[in-house]
Amino acid sequence: PHSITIDRQNDIWIGSANGISKYDRTHQTFTYSTFRKINNDIAFVDKKQIDNVLAITQDIQNDSILWACTTGGLLKFNKITNAVEWFYYKAGRYSRDLNAFTVAVAHSNKKLYLGTWNTDMVVFNTMNEKFESHLGMQGIDKSLPKQVVPCFEKSANELWISSIVGIGILNTTTNEIRYITEFTKSEEIGNINRIT
Repeated sequence: PHSITIDRQNDIWIGSANGISKYDRTHQTFTYSTFRKINNDIAFVDKKQIDNVLAITQDIQNDSILWACTTGGLLKFNKITNAVEWFYYKAGRYSRDLNAFTVAVAHSNKKLYLGTWNTDMVVFNTMNEKFESHLGMQGIDKSLPKQVVPCFEKSANELWISSIVGIGILNTTTNEIRYITEFTKSEEIGNINRIT
């Protein structure tokens, strides 16, 4: 497996090269869902890439929706009906680098921040189900380093990120990153470093 996620209902979901599996704790069995039969309009996207699930996150609002990061785009999976929709980011034309999603952070602003295999971070709006932008060397801010990776929500308009420059905080409104440059020792908490 590539990833294991426990959703808010305490269900266990496993992402692998063969789609998504749900583990039933009561019966100790697995239910499998594969996605190779998705009708896509891009002939050169390998169906195996759509099945290759690297990360799973639950929708911030709708408990029945899981978002699956694949090496061939983003999947919206309804865990009640097993309905699935496939989304891919077009920045002019299809880019494999910008659609190989490795991590997803569901933010309270109703957006998914998607880390890619080896390039920019992509932003997907879950309300209108459209990609908004990508941040990094190929994206809207060319000064950002390659491979900006979302980590987790810090606040209503902030997101912790990681990159080759270091860790930082992305302002989700302005798309500006403030990198953490100094760590200080706090006497109150012993040997633990506090970020300033």
